[in-house]
Amino acid sequence: MRACPERSRRDDVQSAVIDALRLGTIGFDAVKHLLLCRIERRPSRLDLDDYPYLPRARVDTTSASSYLSLLVGGRP
Repeated sequence: MRACPERSRRDDVQSAVIDALRLGTIGFDAVKHLLLCRIERRPSRLDLDDYPYLPRARVDTTSASSYLSLLVGGRP
């Protein structure tokens, strides 16, 4: 019986998103795959070379000054 990703715990979803970011992708399919692997306690077989259509993500760490600029309406 497969787990239902739509009813997953927030911690599991958060971990799957973090894993996807670490791998360089943030597509729904990648996150869902990683989430199911986590729930079913099996290794991930996500090789991004086999999925060229999955978008790759590059996420920089946000600085506090960026948030401050949003609050005051200015630029960092």
